[in-house]
Amino acid sequence: MTLKGNLLGAPRAEADQEMLSTAFVQSHDYRALTQTNDFNFVVGRRGTGKTALFIKVSEFFHDDNHVYLYKVTPEEYSALSVRAVLERLENNYLSNRAICRVSWKANLLIGILKDLRTHWKIGKTSDDKYLQGFYSTNQALCKFDTINRFSDLVKVASEEANSKSEIPKRIADRVDLSKLQTAVQASLEALNLSVLYLFDNLDEGWLPGPESVAILGGLALAAADLRDSRSQVHSILFIRDNIFRALATSDPDFSRHIEGNTLRLHWNEESLFHLVAERLRVSLSLAEVENNTKVWNRFAQRGLKGREGFASCLQYTLFRPRDILVLLNSAFLVAGRANRSELIEEDIETTSRLVAHDRMNDLKHEYSHVFPGIGLFIESFKGRSAKTNYATLIEFLNRVVKENPYSDKHASDFAVLGSGTELFSALYSVGFIGLSESSTPSFLFCHDGARSDIVAIKPESDTMIHPCYWKALEIEGDDVSQDVIVEITDDYKIRVNPEARELRVQMLGQLISELPDLPLGQDGSSRFEEWVFRSIKILFAGDLTNPEKKPNKNSVQRRDIVATNMAEKGFWKRVLDDYSSRQIIFEVKNYEHVKVEDYRQVLSYSGKDYGRFAIIVNRSKNELHNKHERDWVKEMYDHEQNLIVYSLPASFLARCMKKLRNPQRRDYADQQLSKRLDTIIRQYITLKH
Repeated sequence: MTLKGNLLGAPRAEADQEMLSTAFVQSHDYRALTQTNDFNFVVGRRGTGKTALFIKVSEFFHDDNHVYLYKVTPEEYSALSVRAVLERLENNYLSNRAICRVSWKANLLIGILKDLRTHWKIGKTSDDKYLQGFYSTNQALCKFDTINRFSDLVKVASEEANSKSEIPKRIADRVDLSKLQTAVQASLEALNLSVLYLFDNLDEGWLPGPESVAILGGLALAAADLRDSRSQVHSILFIRDNIFRALATSDPDFSRHIEGNTLRLHWNEESLFHLVAERLRVSLSLAEVENNTKVWNRFAQRGLKGREGFASCLQYTLFRPRDILVLLNSAFLVAGRANRSELIEEDIETTSRLVAHDRMNDLKHEYSHVFPGIGLFIESFKGRSAKTNYATLIEFLNRVVKENPYSDKHASDFAVLGSGTELFSALYSVGFIGLSESSTPSFLFCHDGARSDIVAIKPESDTMIHPCYWKALEIEGDDVSQDVIVEITDDYKIRVNPEARELRVQMLGQLISELPDLPLGQDGSSRFEEWVFRSIKILFAGDLTNPEKKPNKNSVQRRDIVATNMAEKGFWKRVLDDYSSRQIIFEVKNYEHVKVEDYRQVLSYSGKDYGRFAIIVNRSKNELHNKHERDWVKEMYDHEQNLIVYSLPASFLARCMKKLRNPQRRDYADQQLSKRLDTIIRQYITLKH
């Protein structure tokens, strides 16, 4: 046998035409999409075969003369341009969704109208004159492709509308939507035609946020509207599970319009084994061999023979077609370099190290917008045991959260989560850590992004890092039996709570909501100080490192919170350069009205490494300094060697953390602090007493 590059075909469907045409497995999912109209969503993780299904379903309907087939696969730049249109409007999911809903509906109907008007029998229908007239009047709009037409409808309406609430009606009025829908539906019925819209690559340019989710939510409702009106227009959206999850957690109509119309892709050992065997039949010309195990054994030798050997390969994957194809293709190349045409254990061992790093990088990339700190979370497991009981793991994760130096800006996520149990929940939700099932020797790995029910986990329950990451993290699995590894399963079940949010966003919201409930004065001082400490770690990680509470608690001068200023740019670099403050002081006062004694106390802490800058965090209801505070700021600056004492209400910190829920606003706190310092310098210190 002569080995070639990718023996089992390309890992991406777009480059896999040969295998798709000769070795495609007509699965239950494929039959459900080609023989029914039950599903509007096909959902799966990266590499689970969404695009392969998209291509094969397209081929199935391509030659059907009674079906108008539309394939929409936006490029990244097109997706970004659509988001840009919505970003100019107010950041509100429901408002954006209403705009997208009517725009998508008009958009899809216009696409159909373009083809209807050229149908050879259209002249015999009662709506021919209307369709021809609409095209003549709206030629520029009709000539756009699907994505650009969507953008144009929203953009023009938003420019003409006096308020955002007017935009949906402006779009509907521009195309006379009700009449357009009636004419298209009647024409389809008269001509005995149906329509199928297929959408793929909807993750191109995707960023979690109200704009991106609203585009998808609006499309979902437009598809539901057309389905419910018996319009003979059917749409199928092929989307990644994290995008689908964002829709599930944001859209109040999810359970009504989306949940019951979803086909979730699931692969197990049996289906993956069949997939590989079918491809090997083509590559190795083994069409006459019907038994999958015999096909596998033609080139898998020694410890890789049989179903057990195949299962040992699967432990280095996430049970996705792309993973196993990449692993086996690469292993065949290793075998070829050794002048062998059969695969042996050493080939898989060599390849699995590279594949493990690729899988780990995929994980970081996929969830970086939800958990910017996920790379740091994962790296903390380097060199640890693969299997640990839950209680021991939580103890370890609590130390990781507590002892992190916050030298990386993404370390703020440790403070956001705040505890080992929440960190475990995050890692479990993305499939990095699995839990043992009480009734079986297997481990359950969740890939739906849902929070685990940590209350129900027993301290003695075993946890395990997914084996596909072991080699990337230098983890040894000697304490895990082969039987357990083979029986690892993945859980793809969506757990929908309409009120839920991504864990990081939810935890930020929880911290923000705690502030008003903290009692003023001595009773709440300890809790308030902890709240401020956690907020500092969240907002200033990467710039302010090694934060400590009461670092000199046995000294006469007991500073509340101190952090080392290691900033290389922005506000904190300005503080270091202008005020020589390497160590930043935060004095925490759990009352509304700061007193002159508080300013003088901070004065006694300044100098040397602490420089000429300090912050007083208080509970003032007004973010602006009052007259007395402005006088005290000027006094400190004039008489104490240009010392800046920067009073900061806790509500300001809460507002900055609220902005962090949008990944694109991570620089908000830095910008606001700079503006506040500018105000102090330009206005307060020039005051005349």
